[in-house]
Amino acid sequence: MSASIITLGTVVKAFFLFLGLPKNFGNGPFEEWLAKDGFDRSVLNDVRKQPLLKELEKLKERFRFDLLDSSRMVDDKGNHITPLKTTELISAAMIRIEKLRLVINHEISIVKNLHKPTGVNYIVARTYWIDSRGKKFRKFAKNLGAEEKVMVKGKVTKERMKQIELEIDTMMLNQYRMEYS
Repeated sequence: MSASIITLGTVVKAFFLFLGLPKNFGNGPFEEWLAKDGFDRSVLNDVRKQPLLKELEKLKERFRFDLLDSSRMVDDKGNHITPLKTTELISAAMIRIEKLRLVINHEISIVKNLHKPTGVNYIVARTYWIDSRGKKFRKFAKNLGAEEKVMVKGKVTKERMKQIELEIDTMMLNQYRMEYS
């Protein structure tokens, strides 16, 4: 086994001597993803979102630290971990960051649902969450009521949309806190 490690080490050294170090060495494969939150200026300036934005920055800094800390090849209980487990932990951390990004900034879809027995259209606000594999799925929904009572000139009023956003924000934050407390 030691011979194969020496051979592998020799190959790696020869590779870098021949080709040189990669550009942006030390930035890591995750830095662009970490820096790219995609938030609009309105989200960044929203006073209600500031605590969550600070929490996101702390989470990203911990992620960066954990990626570079070679002494962390053990889990929280001190047990040694395999490369596969390391990959799973990185994936879980990435999903957590994506979920917090969704809590901070999400899109609400307004849809009509027909209640077939009565023939009444109900207006529902929906938004997405992320599953354990990192895929988005519809999770949060808020029934606003019958179309004729909710819609004004074919649209939900701005005041009602603000109320809906606050309610969905609360649902999403509660879900996040439940998963990561």
